[in-house]
Amino acid sequence: MNFIKKIILGFLAALMALLGEQIISTLYFLFFNQEISENYFEKITPFLFLVVLIEEMFRYLAVKKSSSYSKEIRKYFSPALAIGLGFFLAEIIFRFWDSNILSFFSLEILGIFFLHFIISFLMIIILTAKKNELWKFILPAFVIHFIYNSLIIYNLGGLAVFIYLILISLILAAFYSKNLLIQTS
Repeated sequence: MNFIKKIILGFLAALMALLGEQIISTLYFLFFNQEISENYFEKITPFLFLVVLIEEMFRYLAVKKSSSYSKEIRKYFSPALAIGLGFFLAEIIFRFWDSNILSFFSLEILGIFFLHFIISFLMIIILTAKKNELWKFILPAFVIHFIYNSLIIYNLGGLAVFIYLILISLILAAFYSKNLLIQTS
């Protein structure tokens, strides 16, 4: 699968996650006669947990479909970049639909891309390590994504979020380096 197809796969997976979130929101309304607030992202709620879980499930499916088993870093990087870019584009389109994107070009935009890339890369590393239990993919991705959302909700600022993502990247790089050394020895 070429790079552009992987971006499209990531974009479609993000759209499917959004559709899943909308279906759950509708079912919640039908069964409980209450709407989930459109501002659910302003505080930590059970729906926010569910949104992150759904998104990571669809990311897992996209990563699994787009990845090949290899020890070459290039083969990890390319699908992670493409899937991350697809998720990023979907989020940017829907998040800034009514807004002026140029005014939002900041650490927040970079953080959104970086988050999706990091989680996709992590999933590829886990997939390549042949750890096939679903929770081994979803739990780390969920935790990283949920902490990211919490930092945004509690308005710690773009710099704090970016530092968090850099720290996660360094931990991921150390983990990857360790696994690569183990595989080659």
